Amino acid sequence: MSLDICRLNDSECQGFLREAEALRHIPVERGELVAVFRSVPIEIISKLKYLSDKRMILFSICNQPRRMQTRLHDMAAIRDLADQEIHLIPHRAQHKKVALTD
Repeated sequence: MSLDICRLNDSECQGFLREAEALRHIPVERGELVAVFRSVPIEIISKLKYLSDKRMILFSICNQPRRMQTRLHDMAAIRDLADQEIHLIPHRAQHKKVALTD
């Protein structure tokens, strides 16, 4: 489930919009922050889907050779106001490393 984006500070919201500009070439003024998710293990996800009606993401974990650690990123759903498409954008600077155990 996503965070209440009304509780995010303006600098964090702007940070996600700048990430969308850098990664997907969506100008900041053309992006709309729709949802934010904390601690998403994007390095080990094989499938990722955003359910807009529920403001949720569903994902499957890769079946790869055993990893010892991964990074958990904050991720935002950003709507491109030009075509109404929603993009899932990880915040490259907001992550933490975690150890993976059995």
